[in-house]
Amino acid sequence: MRKGIIICLSLVLVGFCGIAFALPPAPTQFFATPISGTEVRLEWKTPGTASPVKLDAKFKMNGSVTTLTWAGITPDNITGEPAPVANTTQSKLVSGLVKATNYCFGIRYQDSTGLSPIAQACTTTLNTGAQVTLAWDANTETNLAGYRLYLGNAPRTYNRTIDVGLGTAYTTIVYAGETVYYTLTAYNTNKLESGFSNEVKYPQ
Repeated sequence: MRKGIIICLSLVLVGFCGIAFALPPAPTQFFATPISGTEVRLEWKTPGTASPVKLDAKFKMNGSVTTLTWAGITPDNITGEPAPVANTTQSKLVSGLVKATNYCFGIRYQDSTGLSPIAQACTTTLNTGAQVTLAWDANTETNLAGYRLYLGNAPRTYNRTIDVGLGTAYTTIVYAGETVYYTLTAYNTNKLESGFSNEVKYPQ
């Protein structure tokens, strides 16, 4: 009788240890400040790690203070977000809003590992006010890059900054009972900024 040879094959399962990639952290110190009836200034601080590759921003009209889900924020992305720079305070002016309306804003970072948690801030746009147009003479420097307008509610105390580019006029809104002080600086392509101009206020 011929003996058979039995070969037993054992299947060895080899486990692969997955590499855990850290998702980008959410922006911190995220604030939404109404500038006028149609504008809100967003400000946040980026993480101190390597810069994420993209920043997304959205807003929800008539939003509440409840936690936003990214898919539920409409309309679509706010455009023109600044490129993230690590450990830096950055800002974005959102225009075209409706006066005296509540908005909730959400921002998050995205890089090759995924998406950060959402940072959220809510505010209400201001009601109607007086339009104040500021105008100035253009600088003649060949390396001029733009102007920054500084605003505040006390002399030489400014809590708002608007980059107005290379224009020589800008219109703001001043509301009833409010006094606003203005000054201007110029900055060049080397990112050097001048001192403050003379200060003006409205109402005079």
